[in-house]
Amino acid sequence: MIHTPAAASGAWKRPARPSELHVRPQQRQIERNGVEGLGPHRFGVLVHGQNRVAIPFEPEHLEQVRFSRDHGFATVVCGQHFLSEPFAMLQPVPLLARIAAEAGEMAVASGIQLITLLNPVEVAENAATLDTITGGRYVLGVGLGYRNEENEAFALPGERVRVFRDKLDVIRRLLEGEEVT
Repeated sequence: MIHTPAAASGAWKRPARPSELHVRPQQRQIERNGVEGLGPHRFGVLVHGQNRVAIPFEPEHLEQVRFSRDHGFATVVCGQHFLSEPFAMLQPVPLLARIAAEAGEMAVASGIQLITLLNPVEVAENAATLDTITGGRYVLGVGLGYRNEENEAFALPGERVRVFRDKLDVIRRLLEGEEVT
Protein backbone atom coordinates (compact mmCIF):
# COMPACT_ATOMS: atom_id res chain seq x y z
CA MET A 1 0.00 0.00 0.00
CA ILE A 2 1.25 3.48 -0.83
CA HIS A 3 1.44 5.84 2.12
CA THR A 4 1.87 9.53 1.39
CA PRO A 5 0.88 12.34 3.75
CA ALA A 6 -2.03 13.27 1.47
CA ALA A 7 -3.17 9.66 1.13
CA ALA A 8 -2.99 9.08 4.88
CA SER A 9 -5.12 12.16 5.56
CA GLY A 10 -7.69 11.10 3.00
CA ALA A 11 -6.89 14.14 0.81
CA TRP A 12 -5.61 12.08 -2.11
CA LYS A 13 -8.54 10.72 -4.05
CA ARG A 14 -8.57 8.86 -7.32
CA PRO A 15 -10.83 10.55 -9.91
CA ALA A 16 -14.07 8.76 -10.69
CA ARG A 17 -13.17 8.53 -14.37
CA PRO A 18 -9.71 8.46 -15.98
CA SER A 19 -10.77 11.27 -18.33
CA GLU A 20 -11.01 13.59 -15.33
CA LEU A 21 -7.22 13.54 -15.17
CA HIS A 22 -7.05 15.07 -18.64
CA VAL A 23 -9.99 17.45 -19.02
CA ARG A 24 -10.52 20.51 -16.89
CA PRO A 25 -13.51 22.88 -17.15
CA GLN A 26 -11.48 25.41 -19.14
CA GLN A 27 -10.37 22.62 -21.49
CA ARG A 28 -13.98 21.51 -22.02
CA GLN A 29 -14.72 25.05 -23.18
CA ILE A 30 -11.69 24.95 -25.49
CA GLU A 31 -12.91 21.65 -26.95
CA ARG A 32 -16.30 23.17 -27.72
CA ASN A 33 -15.08 26.44 -29.18
CA GLY A 34 -11.52 25.83 -30.35
CA VAL A 35 -8.57 28.07 -29.49
CA GLU A 36 -6.25 29.80 -31.90
CA GLY A 37 -6.83 27.26 -34.64
CA LEU A 38 -6.49 24.19 -32.41
CA GLY A 39 -10.11 23.25 -33.05
CA PRO A 40 -11.91 20.80 -30.80
CA HIS A 41 -8.82 18.66 -30.20
CA ARG A 42 -6.67 18.40 -27.10
CA PHE A 43 -2.94 18.89 -27.51
CA GLY A 44 0.02 17.93 -25.39
CA VAL A 45 3.62 19.07 -25.51
CA LEU A 46 6.73 16.95 -24.99
CA VAL A 47 9.42 18.66 -22.95
CA HIS A 48 12.50 16.85 -24.07
CA GLY A 49 14.87 16.70 -21.13
CA GLN A 50 17.75 15.50 -23.28
CA ASN A 51 20.61 17.98 -23.68
CA ARG A 52 24.27 18.04 -24.49
CA VAL A 53 26.18 16.96 -21.39
CA ALA A 54 27.81 20.38 -20.95
CA ILE A 55 24.42 22.16 -20.97
CA PRO A 56 22.32 22.04 -17.79
CA PHE A 57 18.55 22.35 -17.59
CA GLU A 58 17.47 25.00 -20.04
CA PRO A 59 15.10 27.87 -19.14
CA GLU A 60 13.50 27.29 -22.55
CA HIS A 61 11.90 24.14 -21.13
CA LEU A 62 9.89 26.22 -18.68
CA GLU A 63 9.09 28.81 -21.36
CA GLN A 64 7.73 26.00 -23.52
CA VAL A 65 5.51 24.80 -20.65
CA ARG A 66 4.21 28.31 -19.93
CA PHE A 67 3.52 28.93 -23.63
CA SER A 68 1.65 25.62 -23.91
CA ARG A 69 -0.33 26.34 -20.74
CA ASP A 70 -1.27 29.81 -21.97
CA HIS A 71 -2.38 28.49 -25.35
CA GLY A 72 -4.79 25.82 -24.18
CA PHE A 73 -2.64 22.70 -24.29
CA ALA A 74 -4.03 19.88 -22.15
CA THR A 75 -0.89 17.95 -21.19
CA VAL A 76 2.85 18.31 -20.70
CA VAL A 77 4.90 15.13 -21.07
CA CYS A 78 8.47 14.08 -20.24
CA GLY A 79 10.17 10.85 -21.28
CA GLN A 80 12.90 8.67 -19.86
CA HIS A 81 16.16 7.17 -21.03
CA PHE A 82 19.34 6.10 -19.30
CA LEU A 83 22.92 6.17 -20.64
CA SER A 84 21.99 8.47 -23.52
CA GLU A 85 25.50 9.75 -24.22
CA PRO A 86 26.64 12.04 -25.80
CA PHE A 87 23.56 13.61 -24.24
CA ALA A 88 22.38 13.88 -20.67
CA MET A 89 18.73 13.13 -20.07
CA LEU A 90 16.95 14.59 -17.08
CA GLN A 91 14.87 11.97 -15.28
CA PRO A 92 11.10 12.47 -15.46
CA VAL A 93 10.13 12.48 -11.77
CA PRO A 94 12.19 15.49 -10.63
CA LEU A 95 11.71 17.21 -14.00
CA LEU A 96 7.92 16.81 -13.84
CA ALA A 97 7.88 18.02 -10.23
CA ARG A 98 9.60 21.22 -11.41
CA ILE A 99 7.41 21.56 -14.49
CA ALA A 100 4.24 21.07 -12.43
CA ALA A 101 4.86 24.48 -10.86
CA GLU A 102 4.51 26.08 -14.32
CA ALA A 103 1.83 23.81 -15.78
CA GLY A 104 -1.24 25.46 -14.28
CA GLU A 105 -4.18 23.13 -14.87
CA MET A 106 -2.47 21.04 -17.56
CA ALA A 107 -2.13 17.33 -16.91
CA VAL A 108 1.48 16.36 -16.19
CA ALA A 109 2.54 13.01 -17.65
CA SER A 110 5.49 10.69 -17.85
CA GLY A 111 5.57 9.38 -21.35
CA ILE A 112 7.10 6.92 -20.66
CA GLN A 113 8.78 5.50 -17.57
CA LEU A 114 10.77 2.40 -18.34
CA ILE A 115 9.19 0.20 -15.68
CA THR A 116 11.02 -2.91 -16.84
CA LEU A 117 14.17 -1.22 -15.51
CA LEU A 118 12.69 0.31 -12.35
CA ASN A 119 11.55 -0.84 -8.93
CA PRO A 120 7.72 -0.97 -9.04
CA VAL A 121 7.37 0.23 -5.45
CA GLU A 122 9.42 3.32 -6.25
CA VAL A 123 7.41 3.93 -9.45
CA ALA A 124 4.14 3.71 -7.49
CA GLU A 125 5.45 5.97 -4.70
CA ASN A 126 6.67 8.55 -7.24
CA ALA A 127 3.34 8.38 -9.11
CA ALA A 128 1.39 8.94 -5.88
CA THR A 129 3.70 11.82 -4.95
CA LEU A 130 3.41 13.50 -8.36
CA ASP A 131 -0.35 12.99 -8.33
CA THR A 132 -0.47 14.73 -4.94
CA ILE A 133 1.80 17.58 -6.06
CA THR A 134 -0.29 18.17 -9.19
CA GLY A 135 -3.65 17.94 -7.45
CA GLY A 136 -4.66 14.75 -9.29
CA ARG A 137 -3.39 15.81 -12.73
CA TYR A 138 -0.55 13.29 -13.03
CA VAL A 139 -0.70 10.62 -15.72
CA LEU A 140 1.69 7.68 -15.38
CA GLY A 141 2.86 6.52 -18.79
CA VAL A 142 4.80 3.26 -18.83
CA GLY A 143 6.69 1.22 -21.40
CA LEU A 144 9.10 -1.59 -22.12
CA GLY A 145 11.98 0.40 -23.51
CA TYR A 146 14.00 -0.74 -26.48
CA ARG A 147 17.64 0.19 -26.02
CA ASN A 148 20.10 -2.65 -25.44
CA GLU A 149 22.43 -0.34 -23.48
CA GLU A 150 19.70 0.26 -20.91
CA ASN A 151 18.62 -3.38 -20.70
CA GLU A 152 22.21 -4.55 -20.20
CA ALA A 153 23.01 -1.84 -17.63
CA PHE A 154 20.00 -2.90 -15.52
CA ALA A 155 20.65 -6.63 -16.08
CA LEU A 156 17.17 -7.03 -17.55
CA PRO A 157 16.42 -10.66 -18.37
CA GLY A 158 15.37 -11.54 -21.90
CA GLU A 159 11.72 -11.86 -20.85
CA ARG A 160 10.96 -8.14 -21.06
CA VAL A 161 7.22 -8.51 -21.65
CA ARG A 162 6.78 -10.78 -18.63
CA VAL A 163 8.82 -8.40 -16.47
CA PHE A 164 6.72 -5.48 -17.76
CA ARG A 165 3.43 -7.25 -16.95
CA ASP A 166 4.60 -8.31 -13.48
CA LYS A 167 5.84 -4.85 -12.54
CA LEU A 168 2.77 -3.13 -13.97
CA ASP A 169 0.56 -5.43 -11.91
CA VAL A 170 2.44 -4.48 -8.71
CA ILE A 171 2.26 -0.76 -9.57
CA ARG A 172 -1.49 -0.92 -10.25
CA ARG A 173 -2.19 -2.85 -7.07
CA LEU A 174 -0.17 -0.44 -4.95
CA LEU A 175 -1.86 2.61 -6.48
CA GLU A 176 -5.25 1.02 -5.85
CA GLY A 177 -4.37 0.70 -2.17
CA GLU A 178 -3.73 -3.05 -2.01
CA GLU A 179 -1.03 -4.52 0.17
CA VAL A 180 1.57 -6.25 -1.95
CA THR A 181 4.04 -8.77 -0.62
